[in-house]
Amino acid sequence: MPARVKLFQDKRGKDDNIMRNKVAIVLDLLRDALPGRVPEALLSLKKMGVSGVELGQFYGHTAKEMAGFIRDAELKTVALHRSAEDFYDPARLELAIEEALLLQAEGLVFPYVIQENRTEAGYSRLRECLLKAARALNEHGLLLSYHNHEFELLNQVRGTNALDFMLDPSAGEGIYAEFDVYWLAKAGYDPLAFIRKYPGRVLNLHLKDMTADERQTYAELGTGTIDLPPILSWGEQHAVRWYIIEQDICPGNPWDSLRISLDYLKNADLGNGG
Repeated sequence: MPARVKLFQDKRGKDDNIMRNKVAIVLDLLRDALPGRVPEALLSLKKMGVSGVELGQFYGHTAKEMAGFIRDAELKTVALHRSAEDFYDPARLELAIEEALLLQAEGLVFPYVIQENRTEAGYSRLRECLLKAARALNEHGLLLSYHNHEFELLNQVRGTNALDFMLDPSAGEGIYAEFDVYWLAKAGYDPLAFIRKYPGRVLNLHLKDMTADERQTYAELGTGTIDLPPILSWGEQHAVRWYIIEQDICPGNPWDSLRISLDYLKNADLGNGG
């Protein structure tokens, strides 16, 4: 068994402090402030108490340069979000694996299903592709996760929602979950009730809150309607590796939004996630 896979399994339930090297951000949260300032931004994140970053792009730099910036800031690379083409094309998957290893990431994440593939045939083909890719990643000690939006819970595949289909333990044991609690709630589900079905299968949680108004849009942690403490408690009981702050759109300066969410996590009173 690859070392990193074994590490994930052996650490279940042993870490009781969500702020101990487990809070990361989706670096794209700061995308408008990053061009030309990536090294400085990463150093600022470290000073704020962030331990890791999740990448979807390199902001004009090479993977090698990004690896150096992240190392110099004493941060960790959680994972790389890659396009569907990177999983379907063997040559592109090989490059993605090389970049993940260079960045010392824990794995790759499949981030998004385009509209035309949200069919039973499309999801079936995707699951087979990701299972094959997961085996290739595992050979290098890397893990593959699936990141959800709301549409997977609205699409039906073989009598169940598409997200449960993609993560079906009987067929998808090589695919871990990177649940986004906002999108679970946006689809009308109780996020905690949904993730409880997958003990030992959730590597990371994407955390953002939902406004209480009719827009139900993105909000800083602790300012909206999602009951986050029980979710965090469940994560601690089931060895979630990273709590990743994400906010697709910020109402003002993204650094201000990040500080609000970080302060919330620092002071969170965990509920019973059971």
